Amino acid sequence: MTGCPRAGEARGLLRVSWLPAAMVLVVLLLASPWWGPHGDELYFRMLPAQWWYEDQPPLTVWLSGLAAHASDQLWVQRIPAAVSASLGAVVGAWGAQTLGGSSRSQRLAAWSSAFTVYPLLIGHVFVTATLDLLAWQVVIVLSLRALRESPTWWVAVGAVAGVSCWNKLLVLVLLAAVAIAAVLISPRALMNRWALSGAAVVGLIGGPQLLAQAVHGFPMSVVARTLAGEHAASVRLLVLPMLVVLVGPGLFAVWRTGLVQPWSRPGNEEMRLVSLVVIVMLVWTVVIPSQLYYPAGAALPGLWVGWVLLDRAWQQGAKPWRPRRTRARVVANGVASVMICLPVLPTSAVVTRLVSRVNPMVSDQLGWADTAQIVDLARGSETTVVTDSYPVAGAVDYYLRGKGVRVYSGHNALWSLGPPASQRVVLVGPIARTMTDWFVSCQPVSAPPAMSGRSPVMMAICDTPRRGWARTWPQFRRLG
Repeated sequence: MTGCPRAGEARGLLRVSWLPAAMVLVVLLLASPWWGPHGDELYFRMLPAQWWYEDQPPLTVWLSGLAAHASDQLWVQRIPAAVSASLGAVVGAWGAQTLGGSSRSQRLAAWSSAFTVYPLLIGHVFVTATLDLLAWQVVIVLSLRALRESPTWWVAVGAVAGVSCWNKLLVLVLLAAVAIAAVLISPRALMNRWALSGAAVVGLIGGPQLLAQAVHGFPMSVVARTLAGEHAASVRLLVLPMLVVLVGPGLFAVWRTGLVQPWSRPGNEEMRLVSLVVIVMLVWTVVIPSQLYYPAGAALPGLWVGWVLLDRAWQQGAKPWRPRRTRARVVANGVASVMICLPVLPTSAVVTRLVSRVNPMVSDQLGWADTAQIVDLARGSETTVVTDSYPVAGAVDYYLRGKGVRVYSGHNALWSLGPPASQRVVLVGPIARTMTDWFVSCQPVSAPPAMSGRSPVMMAICDTPRRGWARTWPQFRRLG
């Protein structure tokens, strides 16, 4: 198998992508301390290092733990996210290069991959989707290489997907979509020893995570069903409009060209892989409507295809796609994306509310410091807090660490860290209402102000589990 990519190609990639890659890295690092930690980031910091968790593979948790060990500063924890977004710009240029695009189309693909909504959204926070996006884009580039150049690239596809299984098992759905698309494009695309070797590599590297899920009864499927039960109607209704937003409204015409035009002209067979993968991912998301963003990682490569095709059209004299107008479109989309995704606007209540309507992740980064009021209201210097929400548990741990506060939760992987050692606990959340009968005595307390844009939480101070923690703690367990 040839280099990845070849030396000449690598020099070309660096020449066209170093500036957008460096720019997005700097912008994300500068913006990273503002707003506050995301609920998932608070959760990851709290988890101990293990090779397996009920609700997710461990890679993002491991990196979050390393960052937290190095420094308690939020920007340090977000360094992997900024680096991942920066590498995404290079991968965008690589995708356009793989499709035979000129240096101009590679440069446009790099800038678009760096400064549009979805990469900025998950480049600002470090969550599992952050590394997932980078892995998906690499898998698609390598798959295009396998179709265009040599089937030996399927081994590299398997290696990247296998490593990605240690971050998110959703990459297996992408692999299925790529396999379906490849067979539809070329029925014999996977009928070779390299494709079989790639599948074996996926199993060898990523198999332990899938095996752990199987041995424990696939708890992640419970999480997925819970999400689908909560979000099914909105996901099915909004998945396509949201995909347009995540790709970048200013780049919609480019994206549409990349998905549609390869079908109208001969000689673009490999380009059709991207649109077929997007279709399969959309169908899968409608059937299993867990999260709106799931197809986004497969959809962004449509921009690579679009820029290559539009650049070819410009070279042939297509006036609507002159370079100056195209650059203005990319800049306008980038500015709008930064304003939507990053904390660059004034933090007034009105502005925050308006931005939150476009970017719901904003509310998941605000208000967590109010958890300090839990201890004040409980009136205890030595306090054990039990929540039914991992973000609230993570916030208590983050803001009150070292102040005599111990926190537990039955939510997802945190349940395994219990039960509490104390007989007296402060229940926080709906459990304050539903679990009071399990204790000898419980006293409701006034709820603190809304945390992270949510309604005021219910609280109760409870003493002595009636049946002991061994029988009571399983009642707190919740996957979702």
